[in-house]
Amino acid sequence: MPSLFDSADLNSVSGRISRLTPGSQAQWGKMNCAQMMWHCAGPFQQAVGDKTVTANGPAILRFPLMRWLILNVFPVPKGAPTAPEYIAPDNVDFAKAKADLTAALDKFTRSKGEFRDNPVFGRLSREDWGKLMYKHMDHHLRQFGV
Repeated sequence: MPSLFDSADLNSVSGRISRLTPGSQAQWGKMNCAQMMWHCAGPFQQAVGDKTVTANGPAILRFPLMRWLILNVFPVPKGAPTAPEYIAPDNVDFAKAKADLTAALDKFTRSKGEFRDNPVFGRLSREDWGKLMYKHMDHHLRQFGV
């Protein structure tokens, strides 16, 4: 399973982010590209303690088997619900969103693994955080064709 803590996977994601432009069009969903990057920065910021998220997912997602299936087997569904704190405003500046996402990704991957509990899955290992965040980024980068 790919992970943002694997240098090849991280380089791939970083390269895909660099290919996003203000004209990048979504293949599905309601967000524009700037909103997507704003949205994607949020979970990195939450993980390292720079953002507070109060929403919790269904309790079943905290069970180890369900968490393992989500991290390793099931794809991220299109249109999956998100915490209100991760819903981007309408007027997101593209350049700022891209810079903020890049900075948040960098801070997350440089962290020594002292992450906050995930608001949906609870306590995650560094390995699980790397897989989850790769999966989330891959989902949204595919959404915008990169």
